[in-house]
Amino acid sequence: EGYALASHMAIALQAANIFPLVYSIMARWKDPPAPYQASVGLILVMGIASCELLAQYWNHTAVVFGEPRSAVLILLLFVGGALDCTSSVVYWPFVSTFDEPYTASLATGESLSGSLPALLAAWQIPLSGAPLFGVSAFFHVMTTLMVLSSAAFATLHLPPFRPHPAAARTPSLLHRVLDRCKGPVLWEGWLK
Repeated sequence: EGYALASHMAIALQAANIFPLVYSIMARWKDPPAPYQASVGLILVMGIASCELLAQYWNHTAVVFGEPRSAVLILLLFVGGALDCTSSVVYWPFVSTFDEPYTASLATGESLSGSLPALLAAWQIPLSGAPLFGVSAFFHVMTTLMVLSSAAFATLHLPPFRPHPAAARTPSLLHRVLDRCKGPVLWEGWLK
């Protein structure tokens, strides 16, 4: 595949942007299409699985149209991209059921979410040119981050963090905005 692999990876990641659109269309008939907790949990579990599978099989090829191709890598990147894109349109409504500080925490976390992978990628190739760790090690670190994210999500269901019943509290600002303009908020995740 050579240099075409980067193009194939970019196409797979961009094609994954269809999932927030599908979620948005499904939300027109039933809002939410699935319970938010279940959706977030599924995204996290699938994220762990796809990162671990990438760590194990990123270099396996399959014959496609008579040529060896990195089909596993492309497929798992597509799945990871779909999870990443869809997470924004699922996480924000879920967090809107919590008090406002949680919304700020999610915004901070999402804005910093690419920092650690970027730092690891930059650190991997020192000035000598020899990689410090392999691709599998990188994906194992990403799997660990997904496990930590899942643990953080699980702690949100413990009594000190659990959201108040809707009848006992005023909706957060984000919740009020989501109620007024669901379409643009859902499209934001798709366009990003």
